[in-house]
Amino acid sequence: MAQACTFIPFLLCGSHAYAYVILLVGLMVDCSEWVESGAIEESERIDRNWAGWTIFTSDVCWSLYVGRDFSVPLPHLLEFPMPCVDPALDNMPVAYGNLPPQPNYVTKTFEANCELFIIARSILDIMYVLMPCHFRCNNLGLQ
Repeated sequence: MAQACTFIPFLLCGSHAYAYVILLVGLMVDCSEWVESGAIEESERIDRNWAGWTIFTSDVCWSLYVGRDFSVPLPHLLEFPMPCVDPALDNMPVAYGNLPPQPNYVTKTFEANCELFIIARSILDIMYVLMPCHFRCNNLGLQ
């Protein structure tokens, strides 16, 4: 148990690093203009988009698990597009155990997860506004 207790602060510090990575590298920015100007390739734009959404969803997961506020800002969907669905990648077959190969739907699943995490984040933001001290104070044993 002592090892787990010493690990938790590193876990919390690491999750706050997500916010710094997003802000420093500018991952939650629509960089389609950079592609048009030739500053980056289209594949880099897709990678940046996926990295931003991966960090966002990871932050929401850890925040829900640990019971802390979110570190990564909620993306503005008009400014930062949802991850793109790639039908060619989704239709690549994958075999699970004794089942015949079937489409993997990895990009479609990731997009759906991002939508669900936006909903979860929005619900918790409303709960924190309605009962600002309830969640934080009860976890600290203050009430």
